Amino acid sequence: VEGQIGLEQTPDEYIAKMVEVFREVRRVLRSDGTCWINIGDSYFSQTKGSGGSNPETSPKNAIKGVDNFQRFDPVRIESGSTGCKPKDLIGIPWMLAFALRSDGWWLRQDIVWSKPNPMPESVRDRCTKSHEYIFMLSKSAKYFYDTEAIKEPAVSTEIKKFTDCGQDKQRGHSRRHAGFNGRYAQKLQEEGVPALRNRRSVWSVTTKPYQGAHFAVFPPDLIEPCILA
Repeated sequence: VEGQIGLEQTPDEYIAKMVEVFREVRRVLRSDGTCWINIGDSYFSQTKGSGGSNPETSPKNAIKGVDNFQRFDPVRIESGSTGCKPKDLIGIPWMLAFALRSDGWWLRQDIVWSKPNPMPESVRDRCTKSHEYIFMLSKSAKYFYDTEAIKEPAVSTEIKKFTDCGQDKQRGHSRRHAGFNGRYAQKLQEEGVPALRNRRSVWSVTTKPYQGAHFAVFPPDLIEPCILA
């Protein structure tokens, strides 16, 4: 559709438009609310329209990935003063994150969506892309966040994993430093090792088939922690 977001001439124009959108999101968000954004990256290409020959950025090839969570951001960038060379990774996610931070959002965390079953790529001069970013932003410095709701299973509940079998040392160091580490080990011995831990910032979520035609699909499991938190 003419004028839709994603058809801008340069990355900067695209980011500026996205900032306008999320400025309105911030306006209607509760003061203690958070905003979670999943966004993919793009490679710079000088091709125009749908007949691009570059396999990394061709819109024609991007269509093929619709049912399997395509690896292309829908931004189509034409030649010009972009600061990018052909085949450059543009860095769209971080451009957006920094722009939103400058516009007043609190940029609280970058989360890596690790895809165990990513889209295959025929490239031979780089790794196959198997991750995307999720940015957690807040409207205020203090906000609602339910860490208990999204805790994950602990790797181990054995006390010796945390106390080094009772020896006076810390995992990763030759000695266990006095103070916090010693008090924490004592706390675990008295209360037991928690079965859950604070969720880590790398989320391994498999992609799911989608029969429709959409360029920004994601599995429900990906956004469930965002909603619960």
